[in-house]
Amino acid sequence: PTSHKGDHGRLVIIGGDHGTAGAIRMTGEAALRAGAGLVRVLTRSENIAPLLTARPELMVHELTMDSLAESLEWADVVVIGPGLGQQEWGKKALQKVENFRKPMLWDADALNLLAINPDKRHNRVITPHPGEAARLLGCSVAEIESDRLHCAKRLVQRYGGVAVLKGAGTVVAAHPDALGIIDVGNAG
Repeated sequence: PTSHKGDHGRLVIIGGDHGTAGAIRMTGEAALRAGAGLVRVLTRSENIAPLLTARPELMVHELTMDSLAESLEWADVVVIGPGLGQQEWGKKALQKVENFRKPMLWDADALNLLAINPDKRHNRVITPHPGEAARLLGCSVAEIESDRLHCAKRLVQRYGGVAVLKGAGTVVAAHPDALGIIDVGNAG
């Protein structure tokens, strides 16, 4: 009863390239609903007013290399990828985040960029859907869906950290021998 938002972590969310403000907004809303104390969003300048109008509790700033560097110092955790895009703007942000040593979650376009330049990190959670997982593993979606447990293990072996292979029966792999299946929820 005596806690305040500063006691519940500082999260930075990076994304929302041109035309994808909805992705970054939904991520910010989910972070707030999940209990993150302070949520900072770094995005395109065109997204600031709509995001603040819809969710004034989010701290929304333009993504620049200076704002990103300051935010990485401030943050306890970073989420990157929703609406990030795969153009130079998103690539530069991801390159800066790659050296972040605190916990990270990579989703969406961060995973598409990771598939192009793979690396292994133990402080990262990746959250691919079957299409992204196929790109990350260089195989087909049918192969992913035919053996989701094995593919989740392969994701952890190749990329480190934790893999959350989304879909019907979401598979969580923290180690090739540490797997869990989430069999509740819905496709949305």
